[in-house]
Amino acid sequence: QITIEIIVKGKGSVQELEVFFIDIGKYGAGDCGECTYIKFGDVDIIVDAGDHFESTVQAVTEAINQRLEDDVIEYVIATHPDGDHIGGMAALFENFTIETLIKFEGGFSTKKYENMEKAYKVEGCDVYQIKTDIIDKNKADKFISLSNEVYISFVDTTYYTNEESNGKSIVFTLNAYGTTLLMTGDADNASGHTDLEEKYQDIVGDIDILKVVHHGTANGTTTDFLEAIDPEVAIICNG
Repeated sequence: QITIEIIVKGKGSVQELEVFFIDIGKYGAGDCGECTYIKFGDVDIIVDAGDHFESTVQAVTEAINQRLEDDVIEYVIATHPDGDHIGGMAALFENFTIETLIKFEGGFSTKKYENMEKAYKVEGCDVYQIKTDIIDKNKADKFISLSNEVYISFVDTTYYTNEESNGKSIVFTLNAYGTTLLMTGDADNASGHTDLEEKYQDIVGDIDILKVVHHGTANGTTTDFLEAIDPEVAIICNG
């Protein structure tokens, strides 16, 4: 018999990263939108904010307050201008201090967008547009770097100037310790952008968790796309 001592060098622990897909329909207003909360230490990131219903604002504010360690949200990402994604943005800016807004390209001619625009201008936060300020300036890779092993990379879908609102949705990956979450907004394969997923699926490659596009709408995602990205878990957000 012999005794062999093996020393495995590694980290005792890592900083926990949490992703919360908020139940924005918790109080029953029929809001079919979505809001996602990403938390890494004292860095907080909100992706979309549901619609402008009072009950939606209550559900989102409650979920954030349960976990927010200060009054500051470092990043807000507005994926596209549909009301069920940006309707609650004005309230988000009113209720919390926002440092940076990353938004879809251009403006939009709706009251909900006007309210959002007014709110972030009053806030005076940094504002980045996905194509003009990020993709075109080669900032897509690790644009939000939280640590050496935790970062957000934005994906060039080539549709960010699309006239149809869903097609211009911001798509990004959240990478943490070798696990990848793909966030897709409402960037489906509807009329006018039927090859949208095909444009970027090979760039993204194999992922672990998929936030299913456009609330799981029947024609939103192709089989080819799912085979290309090969997720282990799929999350459908529908109010």
